[in-house]
Amino acid sequence: FSRFWSASGLTSANQPWSGLRVLNDAELEELAGRIVEQVKLRGPFLSMADFLNRRLGNAGPLTRCGALQAAIDGTSPDINLAAKGVGTAVNAVTPQELGRTPDLISSNMQDGTGQTWNTALGIPGYLMQQDLVQACSPGMSARSDTFLVRTYGEVRNPRSGAIEGRAWCESVIQRLPVWVDESQNPEINPGSANAVNAALGRKFRVVSFRWLNDNEI
Repeated sequence: FSRFWSASGLTSANQPWSGLRVLNDAELEELAGRIVEQVKLRGPFLSMADFLNRRLGNAGPLTRCGALQAAIDGTSPDINLAAKGVGTAVNAVTPQELGRTPDLISSNMQDGTGQTWNTALGIPGYLMQQDLVQACSPGMSARSDTFLVRTYGEVRNPRSGAIEGRAWCESVIQRLPVWVDESQNPEINPGSANAVNAALGRKFRVVSFRWLNDNEI
């Protein structure tokens, strides 16, 4: 994860003041798990902005930062520990040094876990939400109601277990705004849906279907 569009040739990975951050497999697994926790806590998201931004309201875990930053801050072991080593906790800095009043330090300078900010926050080696977004943005999109679904099936010989036949297919499925039982207004509150619509929800339409060859997988 590079903080800059192009890291310098003198850049060394994972140096606090460098422009390039590299996570090992264990750190990626930990971060991915924390992101899942935040999605379960905050989702379903109404928009991309709802996913990335903090919630508005009274001070609490959801109002400190967005899902990705909260996931980063909640990693254990802390994936920003090395970067924090060159800084210090904000509460160890006097209000005069920060140009802020004491009450602002305690109420507005907390990370996703409620810990006071570290003064190293924002240096190149300190992984932040925007670093993840910049790296993943080419594959990110707002919620879509059109899905590409692929399935696979095989036939095995019951005696030998050998695979005697395989098949792959692909379908484009589109979710419609109407209910499965279209006799009900699609704009009604879901809590007022009849038994069929409460169980099955919105109607899906098969837009296209095709068989695939193994070289297309």
